[in-house]
Amino acid sequence: MEGYSAPAKEIGLAYSLFHWGPLPWATYSFLSVAFAYFFFVRKMEVIRPSSTLTPLVGEKHVNGLFGTVVDNFYLVALILAMGTSLGACNAFGN
Repeated sequence: MEGYSAPAKEIGLAYSLFHWGPLPWATYSFLSVAFAYFFFVRKMEVIRPSSTLTPLVGEKHVNGLFGTVVDNFYLVALILAMGTSLGACNAFGN
């Protein structure tokens, strides 16, 4: 495929919308609404990823081992996501 051709522009636009389009932002807004609900409406003092699961599993489990596992999984996922992004950026030279 030649650079600056019409098919290259179409694929480039589709690729950019795939990564920065409405789908990732919908995911971010879903999680943001969950955190905002518990922080502003329920007036929770501590914002932890596991605290959003309180209605599903109960406060006893959220403050116990299950909550610790969820929080640690969330932290490891964030670190791995940042590492993957930095590694991909380095590999592709952006």
